[in-house]
Amino acid sequence: MGEKEPRSFSIDPDVKEELQHREDINASAVVNSYLREFLSATDRTEEEVIIAEIDKQIDDIEEDIAELQEKRERLVNRKDRIRNRADEEASDELEGVLDDAANTPADPSHPYVVDHADAVDMTPEELAREIADYHDKEYDPFNDDTPESLK
Repeated sequence: MGEKEPRSFSIDPDVKEELQHREDINASAVVNSYLREFLSATDRTEEEVIIAEIDKQIDDIEEDIAELQEKRERLVNRKDRIRNRADEEASDELEGVLDDAANTPADPSHPYVVDHADAVDMTPEELAREIADYHDKEYDPFNDDTPESLK
């Protein structure tokens, strides 16, 4: 690189004002950088410059899309983990209720069935059928203790 050559340029008053407050800016380096960029751009046709800018915008958007897809994937995975954990907890709770119902008739009106149906998000009828299946019992929609008016 050769010796630097002093040049004189005019700048707008607002730029001059801003430069006076910015000790961190090397105005000569900035002017050189922008002139190199400008001269490089002027070697191309207007269409090439426009296409290059559009290509840059497309690249930026593709990077944004990739980041958003990664974020979406993380959120979907998190949602699935939470849902699986909730399903496992519900399954464990149901299994505990069913285990405890070993000596309980598969009757939707039985107090144990009625008391525990909501806890496992079932109706008493559904829970009674689950107890019957789980313990290989006969489903009894009305046991002998059920009043005749409900049969």
